[in-house]
Amino acid sequence: MELSLGERWRSLAATSIAHFINDGTLFIFPMIYPLLISYYDLSKLHVGVVAGVLYLASVLASPFVGSLSDRGRRFAALLALGIAMMALGIISLSIATLYLSGLPLFLALLPIIILVGVGSAFYHPLAATILAEKWESYKRGFALGVNGAFGSLGRATYPTLVMMIVSAFALMGLTILAIAALAVSALVFVILRDMIVVQPRREKRHQQEANMRNILSVSLIALTISAFIRSTLTEGAVQFIPTYLVESRGMSYDYFLGIVVSIMFVMGIVGQPIFGSLVDKIGGRTALSIAVLGAAAMLLLLVVDKTSPLMLLYLAGFGFFAYTGFPLLLSLSTDVATRGTSTTAGSIVWGVGATGGAAAGPVIVALLGQHNMLGSLDAAFTAISIIGILSILLLPLVKAKPHEV
Repeated sequence: MELSLGERWRSLAATSIAHFINDGTLFIFPMIYPLLISYYDLSKLHVGVVAGVLYLASVLASPFVGSLSDRGRRFAALLALGIAMMALGIISLSIATLYLSGLPLFLALLPIIILVGVGSAFYHPLAATILAEKWESYKRGFALGVNGAFGSLGRATYPTLVMMIVSAFALMGLTILAIAALAVSALVFVILRDMIVVQPRREKRHQQEANMRNILSVSLIALTISAFIRSTLTEGAVQFIPTYLVESRGMSYDYFLGIVVSIMFVMGIVGQPIFGSLVDKIGGRTALSIAVLGAAAMLLLLVVDKTSPLMLLYLAGFGFFAYTGFPLLLSLSTDVATRGTSTTAGSIVWGVGATGGAAAGPVIVALLGQHNMLGSLDAAFTAISIIGILSILLLPLVKAKPHEV
């Protein structure tokens, strides 16, 4: 099938806007955790469970989203639905904080974050499949890298936006971001609905079942486990970095905190296209190894060297290496997938692997930081850095060979 230049760039534009909103919305939560601990009587363990359940919901939903997408091919509707679900979750969060605190708020947050987590499960595998269908294989790393940069832009923008909005309007002000997300959901649907018109596949049922059995190859399983361990490092740290900066580094909960966290995420805007291009040049496994080692090294330096000027450098370096998963993991998942199962493969690698690690990471950090365990976030960060490096050991089992999707 000949690929239209206009369709390529429209697919990249629509999925990039959606990526900005999807990832930005997820990073509303780390920015309000210090506030929930200080003013709403939640503990660090409560916050760790909230962060973990959010990503766990995404883990459980991802395989179903991938299978549903591969069968029905309704990419535009599903992508828009996921963003809308996240927006509704943020509105519910804002309302809950008006009336509740402590244990009642914690219990109310659980169904809310499940809604947000399930909504977030739609984006990454769907976007990866859309770009895989509209961009040639030798340009796919570039497209995923550019797209990933918009996700990093969302992560970089939202911390400062959240601090400004919460300072002016309290947590109820977060509905502004939710309304913006609903508008983007409608825009993405309009852009994609007349372009992604591929008919559902007509294979016989036994052929579809065979594909589902064959998809769980050694390569895909190894990549999924590696993604899980890597994400335990990155998300375990990121969910607690704002709290760490307030409690361990003495920062005030104000605009400056938002700016510092934004600097970390801004570097993902730089890193994603660079690592996307590296996938095309040196291969996904090598690029992924570099990214993991770099993220672990920066987090360890942040813990060991507490010199304030260099702290910003370490946070920036961590963001540069940590937020490269979209072009790295999903390029590899597309390569190891069998024909017609690329969205399902992406859902397993991203949804079960990367998002599973994101669910486990905050809980692990919260538990390790308890006084009866390692006793501090510094020690917890050190432990997950070492754990994260172990993900590289599985990469030789990932035999990535480009396939048509």
